[in-house]
Formats: sequence, C-alpha cells, structure tokens
Amino acid sequence: MTGWRLRGVLALMLFTLVVAGYYVFHKPVGAAFFRAFGGVLLQLVTAALLTLAAGGVGARLWPEAHAAPLGAAVVQAALGFGILGTGLVLPGVLGLYRRVVFALLLVALLVLLRAHVLGWLARLGRGLRRLRPATAFDWALAAPVLVLLGAALVQALAPPFKFDALVYHLSLPQAFLREGRLVFTPENPYWGLPLLVEMLYLWSMGIAGLAGAGTLGWCLGALALLGTWDLASRLAPRGAWAAVGALLAGETLWSSLGWAYADWPAALFVAAALLALERAGWRPAPGRALAVGLLCGFALAAKMTAGAALVGLALILLVWSGRGRFSTMALFLAGALLAFGLWPLRNFLVTGAALWPFWGEAAGITALHQAFYQGGAAPLSLKQASILPVLATIRGVEGAPGFSASLGPLLLGLMAGLLLLPRAMLRALSPFFIVFLAGWLLWAAAGMWSGLLAQTRLHFSLFPSWAVLAGAGFQGLSGTRLGRVRLARPTGALVLLALWLATGQAVGQQAQAGTLGVLVGALEPEAYLVRRLGGYPLAMARVRALPQGSRVWMLWEPRGLYCEPRCVVDARIDRWYVARRTLGGEQGILQTWRAQGATHLLVNVAGMAFIRSEDRRYSPEDWQALEAMLGRLQLVEAIGDGYRLYALGP
Repeated sequence: MTGWRLRGVLALMLFTLVVAGYYVFHKPVGAAFFRAFGGVLLQLVTAALLTLAAGGVGARLWPEAHAAPLGAAVVQAALGFGILGTGLVLPGVLGLYRRVVFALLLVALLVLLRAHVLGWLARLGRGLRRLRPATAFDWALAAPVLVLLGAALVQALAPPFKFDALVYHLSLPQAFLREGRLVFTPENPYWGLPLLVEMLYLWSMGIAGLAGAGTLGWCLGALALLGTWDLASRLAPRGAWAAVGALLAGETLWSSLGWAYADWPAALFVAAALLALERAGWRPAPGRALAVGLLCGFALAAKMTAGAALVGLALILLVWSGRGRFSTMALFLAGALLAFGLWPLRNFLVTGAALWPFWGEAAGITALHQAFYQGGAAPLSLKQASILPVLATIRGVEGAPGFSASLGPLLLGLMAGLLLLPRAMLRALSPFFIVFLAGWLLWAAAGMWSGLLAQTRLHFSLFPSWAVLAGAGFQGLSGTRLGRVRLARPTGALVLLALWLATGQAVGQQAQAGTLGVLVGALEPEAYLVRRLGGYPLAMARVRALPQGSRVWMLWEPRGLYCEPRCVVDARIDRWYVARRTLGGEQGILQTWRAQGATHLLVNVAGMAFIRSEDRRYSPEDWQALEAMLGRLQLVEAIGDGYRLYALGP
C-alpha cells in the first residue's frame, strides 16, 4: 500500500510538472489580463461593500422598514445610501478626500455595524429567494431580464463613455478627488445641482478608480428593480416579472444601468418611499411619515425633477391620512427638507444664490447664460403634452433630439390591460395611479416651459409606479378569455418578443464595442473609447499631451472627464454665443481668454456644424466672426474629422 501511495504522489508530481512546463512556454494570459481582472474585481468588491454598508446603516436606523424581507432590504439600503452620500460632504469640507480615508470609513462602518450588516444581508438573501420564478413563463421572462442586467453590468465595469457622466456626474467627483476636498467649479455650472449621487460615486472612485462609479450605479439601479418587483408581487403577483421586464425593454432603460448617471438612483429612492408607504397601508405613523419624507428628499437630491414623484406621494398622504393628514404632511415635508436642504444651502453660502446656476445671477452666471440654456430646445405644445407618455414611447429614440430616450413598448402597451381588472384591484392600485398621473402632469408642464425638461430620462422617478401599473396590466390581459381564446398566450408572446429583441440589441452592442475585451485586457481602454465615442478620446489624449501649464478653452464640447484640469469645458455649449454678446469683437474675445489663462482653443467641429445648422439664435455675423478669428490663429493639429486644436499665442 505504501508503494502505491509513493507512485501516486510521483504520478501527480509528474503531471503537475508537465502542466506547469507547458504553460511556461504557452502563456494563456498576460500581464494585461491580470491588471484588467484586478481592476474589475476591485470595482465589484467596492460596490458590494458600499451596498452592504448602506444596508447596515439603514437597518440600524430603521429596523421596521417593511415586513417583507426584500422590501425591507431595499428601503434600508436606500435610506443608508442617502445618509452616506449626504454625510460624505463633511470630509470634503475638511479636506479629507483621500483613498485611505475612504477605505477606513468603509471598513469602520462595516465593523461597527457588523450585526446590522449581516442582518441586512440575511434579509436580502431571504428576499431574493422569493424571486425564484413560479411558472415556466416566469422563467422565460426572467432569462432575458438577467441577460440585460448582465449586459448593463459589463458596460458599467468598462471605462465610462456616456455624455452626462463625462460632463459632470464623474468629472465633478474627479475634480474633488484631485483637490482632496470639495471645491467650487464655476467653469462647470453643474456643480450647482444637488450632488448626492455624485458623492456616492466619489466614494467608489476614491477606492476603485473611475469605473467604480458605474458599478455602484448598477447596484443602485438593481435595488430599484428589486423594489419594483416586490411592490408588484403583492399587488399583481402574476405581473411581477412583467413589471421588471417593462423597466428593461427599452435601450435607454437597460443601458442606463451602466452609465453612472443619477436617474436610476432617483428611481430607487422613490421605489423605497412607495414600499414604506405601502407597508403602512398608505397611512403612515408620524415616524414613518418623516422617514418617507427623507427618502423623497434624497430622491430630489439625486434628481431635482424627482419633485414630480414627491408631489404624487404628498397627494397620497393627503387622501389616505384621515384626520391627521396635516401633521403627517408636515412631518413628510420636514423629512424632505432635511434630506434635500443641504444643497441649496451650499449654493447660497458659496454663490449667494440658492438655485445657482439656473436662477440668480452670481459667480459668473448671468441672465444671458440662463436664457440661452433654457431656450435650447423647443417647448412642447399643449397637444403634445396631453399625450406625453404616448409620444415619449413612440417617438423617443436614445440619443436623438426631443425625448432622447428609448423606453420600449411594454410600459405603455401593458397599461391597456388595466381596462380588464376588477374594481377592487384598481382601487388597490390607486396610489400608483396618483403618482403616475401627477408625474405626467408635472412632466408635461415642465416640457411646455422648456423643451430640455421634456427629456424622458429626467423623469425616471415615475417609473416604479408606471412599471407596477404595467405589471398589473399584464395580469389583466393574461387572465382574460375571449371565447375559447386566452389572451395570456399572445400577451406573453409579445412581452417575450420585446424583451428578447432588447436582449439581442444589448448583446450586439457590447460585442461591437468590445466591452468584454477591455475587461479582460484584450482591448486597450482608449481603443474601447474610440469605438464608443469616435474622435473624442483622441482629442482628449492630445490635450493631455500638451506641455505643462497649458490651458485649453473648448468650444461646443462640454465633456471634460478625460482632459481636466488642463481643459475648461464649454459646459452649456454657449461660450461663443455669450462671448460675442459680452466681450466685443474677435480681438476682445481673444484678449479676455488669454487674460484668463487660455493657451489653446479646441473646437468641436462636428458640434459646431450641428449648432450652425440647427440653432437659429446665432446670427450670420456670429459665424463670420468665428471664421475670421480661427483664420488668424495657428492650427496646431486637426484631430480626425471632428476636432481642431489652435494655439492662442501671446
């Protein structure tokens, strides 16, 4: 027996040596793979630990958030994220934005709240077990949903490329990290927006790097989807998976989970507020009303257009709260003000205008800037506003002018099934009708005031309610017979068709962009960005290569993430328009820019051509003056077909 053991050990050693020797000369992966894999792993771990910390904070502060495990986990995590994002302002004021500080804060939270963190994780695990599909059709729905979530996660792990992330969602946190503290950035007026979500992205970026923000954003969006499923599972059990599917069937919906934007986080806070109110039968006790107000305030601090959902929730309280409605409303509004009030207070203390940069001339923002920005898109007509959800669904295309979002057909289409529901179920759904209709009216009013506010992406806070109604509509359709024909089959086929078409689009987009390649080190990040953005990353690389001390003024290019601090972005795409009306002729403009420190001018030629053809606010003299000025400057380099870099000279 001893001989057999020795021979076994010897055989295993020989086999191991052969395998090792083979891979010495046939390396399956290189150093690039391990660098990329390490970065991906760090992003995933950081996002997971921040989510655990948020869950632990919420569980510590509100153990009775919801009776259902999944609902409780979502509400507690949302509350925790709101508190953590708001609390991160203090270290910024103290100049403590350092990687070691971010890491220590995270570890301290996890250690000090370990019992609550573990309790929250167990609660989430029990809730996730409820997600197991009950029927074959639910399995068929769950499959494309999971693929779409996976495609969005893969995109989130890759270098960020979406417009607003490059303009401010990530460029502002990057500026704060670079300075080690909260700094005022008048050259980027989006500093004046509430920055709750950007604070969370700052924390993730401070540990895991730039792409860490996208991964955390995906987690926030996934929690919003879980909250929507939990709501739908009690109100329309057969439509819960359809409700989640409706929230992912459009390109903008699934793709934006990986953009590092603030839209899905706003939806999370509203979904959590709905869960908390639903737990109380829509008649909250005083403490719960205050907490719901906090969640709504956090939604506002994520996206100011979430005020539409706040109005809907306030109407629910007025209708359902009975005799104590006014005290309940007072607590609700107090909570909202407490959660949101920091941001206008910051603006007032720094600029003297609480709603800077949109109202109040201060810190370099004039009425001319504000009027130009608000007039950037034609407002909706009354007719358009009256059928807004229909137009946003049918005409909305991702990245195109107008609604600028693709919602897919399910959110709107499945609502037809509401006509087939019994009255008792419609009464149970009435709070969601209130939030949806109030949001629709305010969305329409905003769009009639400014075309920019008609963009669908600004109103994600309405989507949890809309999705619950869509899920209920699916239940109405699937439970109806027309003679011998059950509507469940054609309805299910159409839902699956929409989801699988979205899935094919998602997989195709990631394959074409090479997203997996950049995650495993087979594709360089800059090559990936070129596939996504064309000449923009090449222009940014050229700016970064300029001599030390160079300062580049941009025209018609608001995206500065990959070139700051050397570049000063054209954040509102109004630099030339305002300069022509305030600085005199071309010589006066150049003298002012040079005096402000500019050494170079980067012109987005494609952006300029679009503005020239579409924006009638510019006069022919504006373009003639630009051509004359550029003709006198030294052209340093033409970067592809899209950008021109000029030296401003002495």
